[in-house]
Amino acid sequence: MPPEGPTLISAIRRWLWTVLLGIVMVSPACARLIAWPGAEPDHEFVRRHISTMELKPFDGVVLAARIPGLEGLAREFAWSAATRRYTAAEFQPIVAAMREVPFRRFWHNFFRINVNPADQPFDMFDDDRWEIMTANFATVAAAAREAGLRGLMVDPEAYSTPDPKTQPPRFNVFDVRLRQTDQGFSTYQRQAFARGEAIGRAVTAAYPGIVLLLAFGPGSTCLDREPEEEQVYGLLAPFVDGLLAGTAGQARVVEGSEFAYPYRSCDRFQATYAGLRGACRRRSLDPEKYDRWLEIGFGLWL
Repeated sequence: MPPEGPTLISAIRRWLWTVLLGIVMVSPACARLIAWPGAEPDHEFVRRHISTMELKPFDGVVLAARIPGLEGLAREFAWSAATRRYTAAEFQPIVAAMREVPFRRFWHNFFRINVNPADQPFDMFDDDRWEIMTANFATVAAAAREAGLRGLMVDPEAYSTPDPKTQPPRFNVFDVRLRQTDQGFSTYQRQAFARGEAIGRAVTAAYPGIVLLLAFGPGSTCLDREPEEEQVYGLLAPFVDGLLAGTAGQARVVEGSEFAYPYRSCDRFQATYAGLRGACRRRSLDPEKYDRWLEIGFGLWL
């Protein structure tokens, strides 16, 4: 059975010292408001400032895993997850620090991981990169479990600079138009499914019951009338289908719907929810698993 009612994700851009993004997760039983900062706090910031942070009306926060002892971009786990393989030992200082934080309300916290590298090509058939990515998903999932976090904020956005002629990002693993092989779209769909399935299995082996909170998922393409092969994130839906198959009900996978930021009426949310449960389900590679295990959320920009 599909989840009863939408999981609501709301973005709130004013909190404490900087511009932030807040997220609300709502299940039939309980609502959770999660802050996603524009510049995420790390374990040291949380350790020093948790009492002030918990004065705000959130249930948790998205955290940056900044690896002690490393320099440059390698220190920023989320931004290097496709290019450098991290070890459990490198996460231990973060885990130890988080376990000592005297939380009173912030029990729903997430490490961030980006699927797209910032400014490097990445392809569904790049086996070496995907081996690194899958291993890092497992490593950070295990660290989240040990640290007492609820799971991972999975950000599929392509942050590379736009192509000056066509405008979409120059590098994006989910844009089949940027493929580095001569394989067709249907082959790439199957490969995206396989990559998601492998990650789903890896994270649930490391952390059964983990929450995988997607900044955005299938709704970024399935609500559009354009063919998926012509869309910037055309391979994201089959990747998420693979996640659902790989986690097999042993994780909560949440469509975060960042594309809903401009919504200002209940009608927009209701129409989108109906589309995600209807048209998007029908376009899924595995409609039964989509229906059964994908939770739906919404992003608000306030």
